[in-house]
Amino acid sequence: MNFLETPELGLVLNTKMTMEEAEIAGAFVDESIALEVLEPAPVHCTLLNNCLHFLVLKARQPGQYRCIADMKCGQQNEACGAYPVQLPQPGDILPYLYPGGFSACLDISKFFHMFLTREEEYFFLRIIHLITGLTY
Repeated sequence: MNFLETPELGLVLNTKMTMEEAEIAGAFVDESIALEVLEPAPVHCTLLNNCLHFLVLKARQPGQYRCIADMKCGQQNEACGAYPVQLPQPGDILPYLYPGGFSACLDISKFFHMFLTREEEYFFLRIIHLITGLTY
């Protein structure tokens, strides 16, 4: 995440959820574990800060939720540097939008799955599973 300074210490509680919501969030975490996006916290890693998670309804998808890991509450966002990706400007793309040219749609909402977490940041970027209470 490119921390430029040490985030504030202290755990933040997960958002209060109904049992149904907790099961949805827990299923999302379980899926992330199965995809190896999340892994169990190393035994040598004392949790100093965490990312609480909460649900928001998906737009135009009744009954469907998006699970969000909030790094604002734990103040990790304030300690981070710029994202490790470059996003094109309109001037980089617009000249190519003609017949025989190219265009693209870029979804960077999940780009973080491509980058391993630096070991020294393990202490600040964990989540606590709503159902099991385990830390990942």
